[in-house]
This record gives sequence, C-alpha cells and structure tokens, in this order.
Amino acid sequence: MAIFERIPVGDLFGKTPYMPLHKHIEKVNECADELRPLVEAFIAEDYDRVEELANKISNLEHEADKVKTDIRIHLPRRLFMQVDRGDILSFLKKQDTIADKVEDAAHLIQIRRTKVPEEIRDDLLEFVDSVKSAVDALEVAYSELNRLLETSFGRKEHDKMLKLINKVDHHEWKADELQLKMSKKLFEIEEKLDPLSIWFLIRIINEIDAVADYAEDSGDQLRTMIAK
Repeated sequence: MAIFERIPVGDLFGKTPYMPLHKHIEKVNECADELRPLVEAFIAEDYDRVEELANKISNLEHEADKVKTDIRIHLPRRLFMQVDRGDILSFLKKQDTIADKVEDAAHLIQIRRTKVPEEIRDDLLEFVDSVKSAVDALEVAYSELNRLLETSFGRKEHDKMLKLINKVDHHEWKADELQLKMSKKLFEIEEKLDPLSIWFLIRIINEIDAVADYAEDSGDQLRTMIAK
C-alpha cells in the first residue's frame, strides 16, 4: 500500500499536510505486518527466522522514524486548515509509537528462547491477528480523512469515519480479551513452566497488546481532529 514511497515528504506538503501522515501510517503498518510471521517463527522455535524478522522490524521502525522526523521538520508553523497543528503532531506521535511497540515486542522475542506452551498457541495467533486488525482499521479510517476534508466535514462522511474508528476500538477490545485469556491459562499451567518463562511470555503478550492500545489512542486522536 506504499503509494507515496518514492515521493519526498517535503514535496507532499505542497499538496496537503495529510499525505505525509498517510505515508507514515503505511510505514507503521508495514512494521505491524511482520508481527504474525514473527510469532509463528517464535512458536515453531525457528530462532534464525526470529532473528531475521526482528531485524527487519527494526529496519522498518527506523524508516517510520525517518518519515516522522521529516514531517516534523516540514510541517508549517501556521496551517490554514480545519485541523490544528498540535493535533496533527499528537496523532503523529501516537501513531509512531505503534511501530515502537512492535519493535519492543520483537526484541523481547529475540533475546530469549522461550518455549510457547501448546495451550496458548492458537490464542496467541488469534491475538496477534486482532492486534494487526486494529492497525489495519486505523489506516483505513485515516484514509477517509481526505474525503472528509473535501466535503468540508459533511455529516455523511463524518459519520462514516467515526464508524471506521470504532472498528479500531473493537479490535483493541478483542485483543484485550485474548490477552486476559492467555494470562489466565499461563497461570493454570504454571506447574509445567518455570517462573521466568511465565514472566517472559506475559511481557511479550503485554508488549504486543500495547500495539493495539496505541492504535486505539491514535483513533481517539483522529476523533479529536474531526470533532473540532
């Protein structure tokens, strides 16, 4: 979906300040794309693949950081438009943290060869899919912002965008439910696991869940942007 990949961020501002943000969320979502393959490799104990994917995630997160920095440099001090500059920067920060949290989860998975018990494997994959769906839903919601601006915040387009943002909330809620389910299962089988493994698995689950949390926070910021 990287339709702006070869266009310098500074050039995009000549058209609309929202296009560079779209370029950024595409980079963030590319980072999140690697979560499922990473967790699959982790479950399979394919640690060479884990290393490869964790390094790829770090590179993608760095690319997202570069886009973020370019946006901050080129974003005009005064913007004559419907959305406040401060709200745009707040959205950018929250959106960028999604990629940061993907990288944090990857590093945790990378640093210790922790066996994933069979009892939570299916739940873990479903959980990762829910987290990724939250990020996907955020990108879809943001893609509607230009349409909303073109209609001068028309009611129909406004309501459509709110419904799309609500989908981010739904996927984040589902991820939270699965997080709780897995945590309970880990303590139900704690006699089979060493304490450090339980602690590590819960840390990994929490870091992945934070990806969905920041997608929801970004969606909340979008609500703020279109409410003013």
